[in-house]
Amino acid sequence: REITPLSPEDSFLVLDRVKESYNFPYHYHPEIEINFIDKGSGYKRMVGDHTGETDYYELVLVGPNLPHCWMNYRETTKKIHEITIQFNQDFFNQAMMKKNVFKTIELLIKESHRGILFSQETAAKLRDSLLNLSKLNSFDSYIEIMKILNVLATSEGRKPLSSSSIDTNLFEENDSMKKLHNYLHA
Repeated sequence: REITPLSPEDSFLVLDRVKESYNFPYHYHPEIEINFIDKGSGYKRMVGDHTGETDYYELVLVGPNLPHCWMNYRETTKKIHEITIQFNQDFFNQAMMKKNVFKTIELLIKESHRGILFSQETAAKLRDSLLNLSKLNSFDSYIEIMKILNVLATSEGRKPLSSSSIDTNLFEENDSMKKLHNYLHA
C-alpha cells in the first residue's frame, strides 16, 4: 500500500514530473488517480488483472484500492512527461454527486473501480489542460479538474481495464496501521 502525499486537508494533488524510467512497484492506495503520460509509447501498464502497453498518449483513471503500475518495457523514448492527479475519496461528495449535473461523473467514478483507459483522441484533447494544471492556482485548478472530469465522463471509446475490482484488505479498517499512518503523516 502506498501512502500518498495527499493530506486529509487536500481535495486533490497534482504531480507534474518528467521521468526517464518507471520503476515504481505494483501498488494501491485509497485515493482515486488520473495518470497521463505524454509521448510514452512502449511502457507496460498493469491495472488490476490487466496488462497492456502504453501508446503515444496514456490516459487512465484508477479507482480506489485498485493495484496498478507502469514500468519500463519496450519504450521508444527515454524522457516522458507524466501528470498524476490524486483525489481524496471525499472530493466526490455523495450529496453533490447525486445532482443531475454530476450524474455522468458519478458513473465515471463507479467505473473507475476497474480502471479506465481513455482513447488517444480523448487524451490528445485534454493534453494541454493536463500539462498546464500544475501552473494554475488552487481554485482555477479545481475548476479545470472539473472540466477534465466532465470530458472524461462524456468521452467515447473508454475501455475498462481490470476484469473486476481487486479486493484488498482495507487499510482503513486496521487500527494499528491507521495510527501508524497518522503518526507518519503528522
